[in-house]
Order: sequence, then structure tokens, then C-alpha cells
Amino acid sequence: MPRLRFVALAIAAATGAVTAGVAANQVINDGQISWTWTYLAFGFTLLVALLTAAAAEPSRPNSPFPHIRRGVYLRQLRASVADMETIGVVTQGEFVLRMRQVYVDVTLQPRPARDTAGDSGLGAGSQEIGRPGERRSLASFLREGRVFAVLGAPGSGKTTLARYTALALSEPNRRVLGREFWRPRRLPVLLYLRGHTASLLAEEPESLAEVAVSSPWLRDRIPAAWLRGRLDRGRCVVLLDGLDEVADEQDRKRVVGWVHDQIARYPRNTFVVTSRPYGYLSNPLTNADVLHVQRFTADQVSQFLHSWYRAIERRSRLGRDQDVHEIAEQKALDLIGRLRGQPALHDLAANPLLLTMIANVHRYRGALPGSRAALYAEMCDVLLHRRQEGKNLADPTGLTGPQKAAVMRHLAVHMMVSRQRDITSAEALRVVKEPLAEVCGQTSITPDVFLSEASKSGLLVEREQGLFAFAHLTLQEYLAAAQIKERPDDLRQLLTGNADDPWWRETSLLWAADADSTPLIEACLRAGTIRALALAFTCVDQGRQVQPAIRDRLDRMLDPGEAVSVERRRLIDGVTMLRALHNVIHLDDGTAICSQLVTTDMWTRFVRYENLRGRHTPSGDPGAITATGMLAGDAARFISWLNNLFDDGLTYRLPTPAEADHRYLQILPGFRDHTVWAHDGKRLSLVAQDAPWPYDPMPGQVARYPELILTHTHIFIRLSMIVPEVRSLTNLLTYAQVFSATPDRLPIFELISALDLAATIARARTLASQTILAGRRPDESRLQELDDIVARALSMTQHRVLTRNLTSVRDAVRSHLRPSIGGVPELVFDEKNGTLARAVDLALQVASTANREIGLNIELNSQVDLAGALDLALDHALKRHPRITLRGTFNGRAALTYSPAHADSLRDTLARHQEEPRHDHAEAYDARIQAIDRRSELEFNRDHRLRLTRALIADLGARPFEVLSIMAAAAEGLVYSWVNSSNGSRKQETTFQEFLNDSLSKHLPNGSHEDPATALQHISEKLTESGADLRVLTLVGYAKGLITRVLDRTAPPGERDIVLSVAALHAAALQLQDKSGDSNQAAVKSLSNVINTLIALTEPDEGPVANQALLLVRN
Repeated sequence: MPRLRFVALAIAAATGAVTAGVAANQVINDGQISWTWTYLAFGFTLLVALLTAAAAEPSRPNSPFPHIRRGVYLRQLRASVADMETIGVVTQGEFVLRMRQVYVDVTLQPRPARDTAGDSGLGAGSQEIGRPGERRSLASFLREGRVFAVLGAPGSGKTTLARYTALALSEPNRRVLGREFWRPRRLPVLLYLRGHTASLLAEEPESLAEVAVSSPWLRDRIPAAWLRGRLDRGRCVVLLDGLDEVADEQDRKRVVGWVHDQIARYPRNTFVVTSRPYGYLSNPLTNADVLHVQRFTADQVSQFLHSWYRAIERRSRLGRDQDVHEIAEQKALDLIGRLRGQPALHDLAANPLLLTMIANVHRYRGALPGSRAALYAEMCDVLLHRRQEGKNLADPTGLTGPQKAAVMRHLAVHMMVSRQRDITSAEALRVVKEPLAEVCGQTSITPDVFLSEASKSGLLVEREQGLFAFAHLTLQEYLAAAQIKERPDDLRQLLTGNADDPWWRETSLLWAADADSTPLIEACLRAGTIRALALAFTCVDQGRQVQPAIRDRLDRMLDPGEAVSVERRRLIDGVTMLRALHNVIHLDDGTAICSQLVTTDMWTRFVRYENLRGRHTPSGDPGAITATGMLAGDAARFISWLNNLFDDGLTYRLPTPAEADHRYLQILPGFRDHTVWAHDGKRLSLVAQDAPWPYDPMPGQVARYPELILTHTHIFIRLSMIVPEVRSLTNLLTYAQVFSATPDRLPIFELISALDLAATIARARTLASQTILAGRRPDESRLQELDDIVARALSMTQHRVLTRNLTSVRDAVRSHLRPSIGGVPELVFDEKNGTLARAVDLALQVASTANREIGLNIELNSQVDLAGALDLALDHALKRHPRITLRGTFNGRAALTYSPAHADSLRDTLARHQEEPRHDHAEAYDARIQAIDRRSELEFNRDHRLRLTRALIADLGARPFEVLSIMAAAAEGLVYSWVNSSNGSRKQETTFQEFLNDSLSKHLPNGSHEDPATALQHISEKLTESGADLRVLTLVGYAKGLITRVLDRTAPPGERDIVLSVAALHAAALQLQDKSGDSNQAAVKSLSNVINTLIALTEPDEGPVANQALLLVRN
């Protein structure tokens, strides 16, 4: 102190000399005294003297400088609470972190004290879910003259809350613009009750002021009288921490009485008392409002981990702040992802103490969850004894930490065997009695005392009166696994006998983490269920050791090759999917979302299943990690397939749009690069984060589409100029449907096929008489034509005699084509008695049999007009048979007659288009049509129609009638709209292709639809309700029927079906857009959405990136 006084006086003297010099210079100014400067110099010198005296003066209660005392007090308080407290934590870092760097303010909720008793402080239980706005900070409650009891579970952050509140109140007031900026803040008074028990329990206990100034961080620096004066004025916030840490109940009652006395003595101050519920409920403060400490939310967990890692990395690394920040962010996100992927860890992280332990273990012991068994061991140690020992609190049991753990392990095994989450106090007392006697003797401690102390520690929680449970099921499972490890010969059968029981799964894995898991894996293999085998593979991944032979056996099981039964494949797929989807992320409401998007391997398994059942689902990019490109129907079928793998009630679903858009999912690998399928209970939809929309067509796709439409419809556009009457085209389409009928044909199909065959053989007979029997060497092209007709007839029959006869005819024809074969009697070709003539009679006999079954009045004999008979049969089929129908009418030729100029323009367009066909089959089509063009001035007879039909359906796959119908409808609709699209001279100038290009581009601004099949169904229903034109309904109906099979993968993917659907829908939209009414315009917009989607799907390699992915929710 003398040295301090000397320094202060020296500074005062120097300051006085400077002041005097300045004053002398100013006092004598041109021989006159400046009274202003004289007064200023005198005041400044007096102020310096007073401050110097105050600094050099020893502490006295009656000091005239109260603000100097306040400054000393606050500096000491700040220093004592500036660092984070980690008492009892085993894994400690090398750095002490500042409170301001990492503290996350816990939130409080007003609640009745009795409702806090069963709170473990772990997980997202229903107890913490209250009305909106109930979660508040402590600062929002602090009001003058109020008393609060802050109750919370062990490790919930009560002490840290008190320390942080003291720190915040001890810092300078920064509310410069606030209404109280000129007044000092209320003075924080922080008291750890455990450190002052002796003073409080004395015969004459000291007052609050005397007890507070005796704290180690403040001893001999501030007099009690000074603090008493502040308390008297009511300008203090008194923070009394750890009421529950006064162990004896009678002592705690006396401490509560002392607190009541201080509240009564200083009523204008705010009092905050923190305690665990068990230490408060038996001796509550009668006038206190109870505030319950809430668990950390996921956002608070994230905030803490980011702050914690930034503080650690800033201390441990040298470098740019940006680099350090990026490293810290990466590590924090890694741990957050691991927490959300492990439900148990995610629940435990809601406790600030355990979250700190998790962060330390993650950084200093290696990545979780590999070390989670060690983490749970540390948590149990901290809760059972280390934190109590770190605070120097008395332990009535007198047991060591390992002794307590041994008893708790025994209790955990009992509860696991009994499948209990909760246990009555009577049963718990009975269970712990024997192990308690083993560790401490018969009379050292009673079971009820042990149970009481265990519940105080936080490891055991009294959820209700007389009903106990472990703070979290995971800790129960860990302690059971530890006990099995201690006594493997007696207890290991608990695991091996329950290999396929999900109740024992986590215990099994925690045991395997520090044991030879071979016996458990062998038990899983014997069980052979999906759950058991999934456990076996997880034990291999997480277990300490496994015998090589068992490991190899499991590896072979996952790769059995292709020759495997359906049930075996289902088992393998089930095991693989269960393992892959085990890790989940929990949202705040408990929703469990799988922690990874569906991978290519998962999707490939589904595709194999689909292909075996005749669907054409694509497998996707084998080099990609995440499966992409699935359509809405694919997503729905994937969920159905996945849920059918499991027989134990386990199911998955798609997320809702809100779940798929949840901020917690941002940490999933690649999530932001994909759109995700969701289901709101009514319909499927895509949820996009930052990813581009996968169904918006590229401009180049739209520009190429007119050419694609012409490629696939120009046959019928040209037919519309050739066919002289609608009836001819109608018969052509009717015949196409009959010709493509399924093998189980009805009599009408048999009749038409037999008449067609008879007509074909008759055509061959006529051609043979004109060539081979003509008496001159036949022309080779005519012989080749005859050979083609006979071959076609052979392909049309399965009649044994007809086949034999036609085969002999074919050989005879080829003997003339290739004379080296040898001559064949020309009787084969005789018009009346030859083999061909007999073949016609046989075909007519087959037709007669079918005709009698139908009852159709047709005379079938050698003199019958086969063409007329076939027309009658087709008419009958169209009018009478339910399986044959032609929706709408086709009158393209009538549309073209409106404008000869348009007809010429269309011919020019088709001619140019024909010069560079896009597909190989277009060339063949053109050849067939050209053959008809050459006869267009003659009658377009039935034979030509049937030949054309056969030629077309040979290239139209399994549904030729449907494809032919939509070709005709789309061609007629588009041409009709083109003809009527313009007025005046402009009408003469717009070519058909220009019209298509301009009209298609108008769809783009309307967007696209992610589920076109459902959208088309909705559009069709709305159009029907509104009484839309039959032509529009026909176009939409054809398109829906054709494209739905492509979208649900029952038909192979192909450009033709998509293009024809777009053409039909486009024609429908063109006809609707000129009609008034909101319903029509809404239908046009909806059709545009579907058209844009289908254009985007037409050329996948040229379109937008396929980024649709699957995210699953476990029910």
C-alpha cells in the first residue's frame, strides 16, 4: 500500500505542475488575469488530488467514494465468472474458454413446481412443449421485488445461467439511448450456497451482505456495510445457486429459512434461487415464482457447437480468421450431423453439460459414434460421482464411483430383462439390495438411501411419486451392456437369445463395441431374420473384433450372385435397406428423417424388383452416390416396395413438404443440390432448395419439338389428304385394333382375322395366275411380291393344315425365284383346284365357324365378296363389341378443304421434312405412303388400307391401335388449328412448322408439373364436368392413356409415345384457348404445365439435370 500511495502522489504532483504551468500562462495574459482559466486550473487540480487520495486510501466502510468500491466489486465479480465451468468433466480440453465465447442462454418456462419433478433434462419430451412464446430468457423475468425459483435437471445449466447473469449485470451499461443510460445497472450478488453452509447454519447466521463479501473471490476487498447499503436501496439482483447442494434435508430447511429472512429484510431486490427439483420440492420458497429450465433446442445445440469450435480453433491455430472460421464450421457441422444421425446422442445433447462432454469427446477422442460407448461411460461417471466430487459435496452413501456404477449396472440389467422403462420404488429397492450388500456390506447403507442419492445425481429420475427411470433409455442400455461385459458367462445369453429383438439392439451394439462379437453374430445368422442379420452386419462395422470366418460368411451373404430365389433376394434387400436407413435425424417434433438420401445401390435393388415384374424403370447413373431422376410414380412404388420388405411393422414414408424443407436437413450430404419428393397426404410434389427445377424444358428442346411432332405424325397428316372418306380411316383404325388383339381372341376377332387371311390368300392366288400361270417367264419383282404375300399369310395363321398348304406354296414360288431348287407342279397355283384355292376354302371354313357363333348374317363361300364381308365384320365389331371403340371422329381431309393454300403449304412442309427424316422408321413409313400416293388418283381400296395397317403396326409396339388413334387425332387437331389460326394475308404466309414452333413456345411461361399423370387425370375430370367439346376430350383421353403407361413404367420409355402425347395435348390446348370461360383458360394453363414437363422428359440428355431424389421418414 505505501508503494501505491507513493506512485499516486507522484502522479498527482506531476499533474499539478503541468496544471500550474498552463494556469500561469493563462492567468497573466497581457498583464491581465483570466478568471475563467484560473477557475478551470483550480478545479482540475482539486479533482486530481481527490482521485489520488481515493486511490491511495485503504478500504474503509465509510469511504466517501462509493463508485470506486462498485468498480472494484464488479471487476472482481467479472473475473470470477468470466470462464466456463466444467466441474467433473473427465475429457477436458487444453484451453479454458471464456463465458462470452461459447455461452448459449438457456430458456425458462413458468410452471408449477410439482410438474418439474420427473424431468430428466434429456431429449425432446412433451414436458417442454408449451404454448407459443412461453420459452423466455431469465433477463425477461427480472423485475424489482420479485422472487424466482429456477428449477432444472442435473447439467441443465442452472449454475452457468446464474454465472452468466452475474457477468452480464457486471459489465458496463451500453444502453446509451435507453431511458436509464444515466443510472448504473442493478448490482449482481452471486452466492454459491454450497460454499457458505457453515455460515448459514451457524447459531447466529450472518446477513446476506456479510456472507456475500466473504466469498473467496471478494474477501477483504469490499466491506459488508457498502454492500448492505446497496441492498437497502433495492438495487441488487441476488443469485443464490445450488439450494439442492445442501445435502441434509434439515440443513436445507434451515437454509430456506435464512433465504426467507433475507428476502424479508431486503424486499425491493430481485432474488433468484437455483435448485434441482428434488432439493426444492420438500422445502419450497413460499413467495417464489417457479421457472423451469428448458432443454436445448436443436438451434441452441447448433449455436453452442459453432461457438465452441470457433473458440477452440481460434486458440489452437495460427492463421487467418477466415481459415480458422471455416475449419471450425466444418467440424461443428460434422458433429451436428452425427448427433442428428444418432437418436440417443441427439437426445443427450439437449443437456448442456452432456453436450459439452460430447463436444470434448468428439474433438479429443475421435469421431462419434465410434466412441459413444466411452462417451456414455463418461456421462454415467460424471452424473454418479465426478461432478459431486468436483464440487466437494458430501456423499451420504460413502461409496466410490465404481461401487455406485456396479449397483446401477445391476439395476439396468434387471430393467432390460423385465422390459421396463420405469420401475417402482419398492421393486428398485429389492433389486439393488443384493448388489449393494456386495459392494459395501450388509449394514453400511440402506437401499433407500442409495436410491435417493442416485436420483439426486440425475442418472436416475423419479418421474412420478414412487416411480423411477434412468434419465435416458440409452444410459440404461449402456449400463446393461457394461454389466454383461463384466459377467459374460452368466449374462451373454441375454444378447444371443434376443438377436432379432429390437429392444436389445442398442445394448447388443454397445456390448459389441468392446467385446468379441462373434457369438452374437452367430446367433444372428441362426435367427436368419432381417433385423437379426442387420444387427450382425452392424456388429461387424462397430464391434471390437470378429472372427475372420464369420466376417467372410457375411460378406458372401450380401453378394449371392444373380441365381437366387425371390425370398432370398427379399431377405438380402431387407437387411441392406435396414442397415442403410438406420441413422435418422430428429426434428423438434420427434419426426425421424433418414440421414441420407436414397443411394444408387438402394435404387438399383428396387429397379431389379421392378424389372422382374415387367416394368421398365431405369436404374440411373451407376457412378452417382445419390439416386436421381425418379418420377412421381416411381417414388410411390419405391415406398411400397420398401415397406413390403419388413414383416415386423417397420414402415417408411415420404416427408411432408414442410419436413422436406426443414432447416435441419441442410447438413445432409448433397441435399441442397437435389429436389426431394414429398407427400402432403393428398398428392406428390417436389420440394426444391437451391437446386434447379428438373421439369422446365430447355429452349433448345422446345425449338426442336416441331420437327419431332412432324416425324411422328406426318403419316396421318398425309393420309388426311389421301383418304377420300372418313369411313376408310375409321375401318383402318378398327382393323388395327382387331389385328393387335391379345391371343385369347373372341369370335369377332377370329372372324375378322380369318376373312383377312382368306383375302390375303385370294390376293396371292390372283397374283399367281397373273404370273406363274400366264405362260411366260414371270417378272422377278412380281414373284417377290407373291412370295411376300404368302409369307404374310403364313404369319397370320396357326391352323396346321393351312400352314402345311401355304408352306408348299411358298416353296413353289421360291422354286421359280431360284430355279436350281427344282420344278414344282403348277397345280399348286391352279385358281380352282390348286393348293392356294384349297387354302382359301380352309380360311373361309374357319371364318364360317366364328360367324355362326356370332350370328352375323354373312354368306361365306367361294363366291363371296371378301372385301364386303370384311367391311361388315368391322362394322359389327365397332358397333357391338365393348372391347373395340373409336373415341371421337377423324376428319382431317375436311379441314384441309377449307384452304387450298394451306394444303399446298402442308405438302411443302411434309416434303421438306421427308428429305431429312430423324428416325430410321420414318424412311420406311415414307416409302409405304409414297406407294399409296402413286395410287391416290385411283380408288384407295381395302387391300391398300390393310397393307398399310400391317406395315404401320409392325413398328408400333404392343399397342398399335392406341398409337394409331393418337397419331390420327393429333394430326387432325393440329392441322385444324393451323388452318384456323390466322386472318387475312398472314394466314397464307405461316407454314405448318412455323405455326407449331410459335404455338409451342407460348407454353413455356406457364411452368411445369412434377406429376403429369395425376395432372392429366385431374384435367380430364374437370373438362368432363365443364362439358368440354368431344374433340378436346378425345385428344386429352388419348394422350392420358398413352403417356400414363410410359410414366408408370408399364411401357418402355420411348420418344414416340411422349411426342404423340405432347402433340395431342397441344392440339387440345389450341382448341381450348380460343374459348371463353375461366375453366377453359385454367385447363389451358394446366395442359401447358404438363406439355412443358413432357418436353423436358423427351430428350433427357438435352434437357435439365435430373436431380429428383428420395428422402425417407421412419414411422
